[in-house]
Amino acid sequence: MKFDNKNEVVKVQMLKLIYLLVVAVFIAFAFSSDLWNYVDNSTGVSKWLFGIVLFSIYLVYYIFHIVKRSSYVYFDDDGSKVIIRFYNLNPFDSKKNSYEIPKDQLVDYTFHRSLFGIRQHITIVRRMTSSNAQYPPFSISLLPEAQKKKLFVALDFHCKK
Repeated sequence: MKFDNKNEVVKVQMLKLIYLLVVAVFIAFAFSSDLWNYVDNSTGVSKWLFGIVLFSIYLVYYIFHIVKRSSYVYFDDDGSKVIIRFYNLNPFDSKKNSYEIPKDQLVDYTFHRSLFGIRQHITIVRRMTSSNAQYPPFSISLLPEAQKKKLFVALDFHCKK
């Protein structure tokens, strides 16, 4: 079974860009147009307050995805190995990772939720020659529920849970 969440990744990245463009256009309009004086006189909302509120809303959306650790995830268990590839959508941490684990060495996995369930990640455990090795966790926060279920079913099957 193969799947990835590239559609969700593209959607989030495009929404970030569109929101930024909308905020920039509205702020540019507010600061360059005399029409804003009419809005200021009739509503009492200054262009500075308007710009700060709009930019703050954009920042909250952007920071939410950084805190959530939204990630691209690719999963494939069709061959002799379980392959998991992922990278964070955080612009400050764009390291690409790949785990390729032979199916007979996959021992266990743990699912963790943190930050009131916003952040979700999985830690994979692999049998080595003398002991078990734990891989660094990867985020599944951006995976749709159907793909999360498929991932858990596949991991349960390979780990014999």
